[in-house]
Amino acid sequence: MTDPNALALTSAAPMPSAPFYRLGPFRLDAVGKRLQLGENRLDTDAHQIDVLLCLIRAYPGIVAKDDLIERVWGGRFVTDAALHKSISELRKVLREAGDGQDWIETRHRRGYQLREAAIAEFPELPKPSTAEPATSPSMRFKSRVPALGSLLVLGLMVWAGVWWWRHEPEVPLPERPDVTVVEVPESTKVRLRGMDRPALVATIRESMGQDDPLVLAAIEALRDPSAATSDPARLALADKFAGIRAYRAGEFDQAMAWYRHALDGFVALEDRAEQANVLNNMGVLLSESGQDPELGARWFAESLALREALGDAPSILASHKNLANLWLEAGRLPEAEAAVRAYVSAAEQVGQAADRVDALLLEGDVALANGNGDAGRWFAEAKSLALQNGLALAAASAEQRLGRVALQQGDARAAQIAFQSAMKLYEQTNETHQRAIVLYNLANADEALGDVAAALAHYSEVLDTAPASDSTLRVDAELGRVRALWKQGDQDGARSALDAAQREATTLSNAAALAPVLISRSVQALLDKQPTAARAHLESARGKLGASPEWELGSALALQDAWVSIAHGEFVAALQSLDRLADAARVRKDLGLLARIDQIRSYAHLGAGEPDRALAYSMAAAVQIGPVSKTTQSGTEKGTTTGWHLGLALLAGLLIGGLLVWVTTRR
Repeated sequence: MTDPNALALTSAAPMPSAPFYRLGPFRLDAVGKRLQLGENRLDTDAHQIDVLLCLIRAYPGIVAKDDLIERVWGGRFVTDAALHKSISELRKVLREAGDGQDWIETRHRRGYQLREAAIAEFPELPKPSTAEPATSPSMRFKSRVPALGSLLVLGLMVWAGVWWWRHEPEVPLPERPDVTVVEVPESTKVRLRGMDRPALVATIRESMGQDDPLVLAAIEALRDPSAATSDPARLALADKFAGIRAYRAGEFDQAMAWYRHALDGFVALEDRAEQANVLNNMGVLLSESGQDPELGARWFAESLALREALGDAPSILASHKNLANLWLEAGRLPEAEAAVRAYVSAAEQVGQAADRVDALLLEGDVALANGNGDAGRWFAEAKSLALQNGLALAAASAEQRLGRVALQQGDARAAQIAFQSAMKLYEQTNETHQRAIVLYNLANADEALGDVAAALAHYSEVLDTAPASDSTLRVDAELGRVRALWKQGDQDGARSALDAAQREATTLSNAAALAPVLISRSVQALLDKQPTAARAHLESARGKLGASPEWELGSALALQDAWVSIAHGEFVAALQSLDRLADAARVRKDLGLLARIDQIRSYAHLGAGEPDRALAYSMAAAVQIGPVSKTTQSGTEKGTTTGWHLGLALLAGLLIGGLLVWVTTRR
């Protein structure tokens, strides 16, 4: 099972420290603690300047309230009200002196973020003198070095280059992040100091996600120098749990640094079991972030080798499964099929019922990714086996996949029933993260059934409950809100939600994460009767996806391309594109997508002056349609298949009224 505590990387490095920064029309003197607009110094205090510096240097990251208090007030006790006052006054200064817009944005339950990046400015260095330097005796000696010496140096350089090429340079260990200091009752500190390592570890595990101050205090108790001298494993464990805690708090860069230090510590201790655990987490990091699957696969392979040497059967199975998920999420189906076969074989030999259920789920996932319309039988078998063995979490995972298949087959009501069943099954467990994913799926089904109000409520609830670390789900939920707001005629609200989705997407390291947002921006441009801008957004999305996008995103791109062609009066091109997409959809038995294609075909034929054919395709598209849902790869994992895009065609009623009028007048 993939470690849910693995982390995702951000796509951009933090802003470097500099003496000056240019933020829009403002110039910030970091040394002199001055904020200026032109020649005028703005009325700000040192705390407000420090807050602004933190946000500038963290961009595009989000800075949590606790981090701001730690960095600006040095960890002293400061109420949230004091921080809010500084933020509010700083916002007012920037808004009134600048363009009237808010430069600091609040990210719900996560912290604060700048609206845009600042530019670091460094003072110019004195230019070097152009005068010819005097020749010293030592320089004259160097000028007479024989040519043989030069050849020797050249040879050494070539040898060094070959060595560098043959030996991959070691990535330097990052600095250990600052330790967060929290105030807990003295009695708690005494109790923690009296615990041994196993008791502290148990306390951390039990309190993670429930009592953050206690977790931090227990981690610091593990770092106790007097105890760490006789038990050096305590420090490596403290780093590991600090990484898990940072990940859950959405502090991805810090989490990665903690994991790297933990791995370094366990290597020094020759603790192969913990080395395998951390390597596994690092592989999951790349799997979930969509970054460098080859490196992630290498880490999983190293983890697997360590676990096989230890004979740890459950962990061996987890490594096989994680590798299969990595290749599935990367869209590398041949590698995914091989990894799934290895996992299925291992599960049949040494696995328990839960492992056999997960193997069935993965076989179904591969079948679904390959366009096998019978993939649902794997999920049904997995659900039956899970229920027979009292595995509610696994049964819920299978139920969600069955809902996904139902949506693809155009049966939105069956999908809604499946997702509601999954929610009931999850409620029988202690799993909380899956609630946000099920809510997202329910919103998909609501949308497909035409219940816009329910869909909007569920998408909004996803944003309230999804953890900060789950940026992919949050992007999809924001795009779901965009669609619902479009259907309600709230264009301003839709644009605001689109902006929020783009901000979320920029925190992901995978360039393709922006593609869904860009496709939605293309739709918005059509709604605004701006077909040229719509095509530009579409081309940007195409560039993000590359030559071979995965099926769902690729089909979304093709659908929107047809709409844009219609808007430009290119009806033949639209129909040809839809024909190619329909051929692929029939192979995959994707009935929901075929209905959308017929719907768009009807408008293309209408625009081309063929009302009879338009009516025929409109009647063929009468099957209820809806977006594809998210699924879970296992009981504690989120699937990567996005469900936002197939709902784009549901906007036809809003789009076409104004669109065809525009096309007609243009012709």
